[in-house]
Amino acid sequence: MRRLAIGVLPLFLLSSQSTISCRPSRPSRSSADMVGVRDLFEIDTDRFPIRPLLPYNNPLFVHEDRSVSIVDSARHRICRFDEAGRLIGTIGGIGQRDEDLYYPAGIHGQGDLIHVLNDSGKELKVFERNGRFISKAALGERLMGSFSLLVVGDQIIIPIRGWGRSLEDVQSQKLLTVFDSQGRTLRAFGTMIQCVTAPGQNIFNSVYLVADGRIIYGAFKFLPIIFAYDIDGKEIYFKDLTKAGLPEIDALVQKAQEDNLDRPDKISIEGGAKIKNYCMGVGISKGDFFYAQADRLLVFDEKGRFRTRIHVSLDRSPLQKLEFITTGPGGSIYGLARSPNKGYVVFRMDR
Repeated sequence: MRRLAIGVLPLFLLSSQSTISCRPSRPSRSSADMVGVRDLFEIDTDRFPIRPLLPYNNPLFVHEDRSVSIVDSARHRICRFDEAGRLIGTIGGIGQRDEDLYYPAGIHGQGDLIHVLNDSGKELKVFERNGRFISKAALGERLMGSFSLLVVGDQIIIPIRGWGRSLEDVQSQKLLTVFDSQGRTLRAFGTMIQCVTAPGQNIFNSVYLVADGRIIYGAFKFLPIIFAYDIDGKEIYFKDLTKAGLPEIDALVQKAQEDNLDRPDKISIEGGAKIKNYCMGVGISKGDFFYAQADRLLVFDEKGRFRTRIHVSLDRSPLQKLEFITTGPGGSIYGLARSPNKGYVVFRMDR
């Protein structure tokens, strides 16, 4: 159970002498399920005390040169590290100027550019990786939902919804909105989950996104649902995982019922929503769709059919919790995880 509230967490990364291992469940469907997971680099957190706000869905991006950008929302900036773990620059800082940020909430890189969702400004800002400001586009008084952000070619996909005057206005909207580089809306598509309140409509339609060419894959954060659309909006699949016979999903659903947690048809307002976090991020590697849970990765094929599960462990001991995964250079899965002994780690899984 977790309440929907923004927390400030320190980030610690694993030293380069340690490794993480993954144990696919048996029987494994193919040799591609045999994976190696290892740390990326060590960061001196005494010198660079990064504090990402992990309820945001895009805290980390890995660029083609394997440098890593991490959202440090508590200090209103993006920190950039090379593949050896050296800090090579920062972007933003609190302020109202074009080059400033105010609670950056999500990032996505493309070539030499970094696209940043700026929460308090309700805007999309674009920077060069050296920190030079390029442009910004106002998104208006609209909810950014999960703060997920994808850039595919010259199109920007965000799960963003307008704030309607009534619940019916909110319910009539689509899950994903596609913008051009100037922030103009091109189209909207995708099935939204219908809720009994406008706040619930935003909470339960929080999603993670990842792209593979022109196909957009995703998962709802607080509901056991996965989906795929092409970039023009054609649905490829939209699947309720409670019907997939997955024991880990069934256990979470049962626990949510026992704890009387909020649902789309019942949501608390006072004290914050009480919700179950089903997904911790998504990735694509060699045609497989990776769905992160607290201690494992569920793997699906291109049609959304379950293939296998991978249990993640650190030094032969289970990690305390996976926090986020995404796809990086060469189709590797990168992620952020919590370790009982070493704080936070950034890892890479090669296939």
